[in-house]
Amino acid sequence: MKKILSSLIVICAVVFNSFSQSGLTNGYNFTTGSNNSVRFADMPPKKGETQGSYYYSEEWYKANITLTDDSKIENIEVKINLQDKNLELQVEGQVKVLSFYSVKNFVLKETAGDVYFYNVSLFSENKNKETSGFYKVLVDKKVKLMSIVYLELLPSNYNAAMDAGNNYDKYVKKEKYYVLVNQELKQISKTKSSILKTFDNKSEQVNDYAKENSLKYKNTEDLVKIVEYYNSIL
Repeated sequence: MKKILSSLIVICAVVFNSFSQSGLTNGYNFTTGSNNSVRFADMPPKKGETQGSYYYSEEWYKANITLTDDSKIENIEVKINLQDKNLELQVEGQVKVLSFYSVKNFVLKETAGDVYFYNVSLFSENKNKETSGFYKVLVDKKVKLMSIVYLELLPSNYNAAMDAGNNYDKYVKKEKYYVLVNQELKQISKTKSSILKTFDNKSEQVNDYAKENSLKYKNTEDLVKIVEYYNSIL
C-alpha cells in the first residue's frame, strides 16, 4: 500500500511539473520548442494608451465668443481642443463642437483674469502667421505679445531589451511666441538676442530695464513685463 501511495505521489509531481512548464497552470498552453526561440521574457508589452491631454486646459471656462459674421455667443462654458483646433461648448448637457473657421475671437474667463484669443486668419496678410488655431494675447497694447499653444506628440521610447523607458506616446503642450509690430507679425524666441533684435530701436533701454529688475527673457511673466515696458517708452 505504501509503495502504491509513493508511486502516485511521484506521478502527480511529474504531471504537475509538466503542466507548469507548458503553462497550463496559468490557463494557457505554451510548449517550448527544441531551440527555445520564443520566450515570454522576450515579448514586448502591449503599447499603452497615449498619455497627456490635448486640451488647452481640462477645466471648462466661461467665454464670450465673436463669430466671423460678428454674431456673439456669451457666457458659455468652453474647452479649447488643441488637436482638432476647435472649441467644445457645453450646450444643454451636451458637448457641441464649434469649428475654428466660424470663430473670429473669444475671451476666456480664467481664474486669474480674462484672456483674449484671436483666430490666426485675422493676420492673413502676415507671412509668419500660423495656418490654423488661435493666438493667445499676452500683451494687448500698440505692440502686442502673443503666443500660440500647440501639441507635440512624444513617441514611446520603450526598449524591450532593457525593459526600460515609456511604452506609450505622450502629448505635451508647447508655446511659440510672436510680437505684432506695425501690423507685422514676427516670431521670437525667448532669448535676449531675439527680443533685443526685435526691439532694436530701444534695445539698450529694454536691456537696462531687464537688468535693473532682474527679469529673465526666458520667463513668460518677465517677458510680458519687458514688452509692456517697451510699449511705455514708444
